[in-house]
Amino acid sequence: MRFLKLTEEYHELFVVADDMLVNGIIPENTSEIIDELADLNAVLFHIAALFGYSQKELQEMIHRSADARPFKSVLEIVNKNGYNSGK
Repeated sequence: MRFLKLTEEYHELFVVADDMLVNGIIPENTSEIIDELADLNAVLFHIAALFGYSQKELQEMIHRSADARPFKSVLEIVNKNGYNSGK
């Protein structure tokens, strides 16, 4: 059931981020996007807890995984994809 909720939250994120995804424009008011990211994050952490992992353990796993591969900064990704603030 939690995986269905994860899919629902993922879809909701894409709905509110549609302009950014389609037109490459980051909206001035990102509160809806941030709210959906928080909802998605909460479901992910809940699923991790169901498998016996705390938020801290999950974050540590993420950092170890990121340290093991080349990392691109958010700015590198944004610049490569041509996102802008729409100004």
